[in-house]
Amino acid sequence: MMLNSFARGGDGGGPSECDGKYHPDHEMVVALSTGWFDRSSRCLKSIRIAAANGRSVLAKVVDECDSAHGCDEEHDFQPPCPNNVVDASPAVWKALGIPRRSASIASPGRTFDPPFEVTSIDRSIDDRINN
Repeated sequence: MMLNSFARGGDGGGPSECDGKYHPDHEMVVALSTGWFDRSSRCLKSIRIAAANGRSVLAKVVDECDSAHGCDEEHDFQPPCPNNVVDASPAVWKALGIPRRSASIASPGRTFDPPFEVTSIDRSIDDRINN
């Protein structure tokens, strides 16, 4: 999981792909890497993110963390996103009790430092994460 601001002027560059809007840092929103985003089929669906400390949140998928393109104006000149990544808003990190200084890349469905797990209300993404 990576920390990302979806607000105007935030880390993500342009507005979110799913709804064409910016989202303030207090909203529980995420971006999924290209494979999990699955050509926008996950747009505006919720995923559950659970931390090892027992806290969990539902966050809405609003954007793609592009794993194929980057380093251009559309992507705020950032490199392509790694595969199997969830970018989460500051509100998600706060609700999970994960300090911002711990922001690091991790793959959902496994244990990490700080430990967390991503599961989904959408069974098809659950199957991909857990296999």
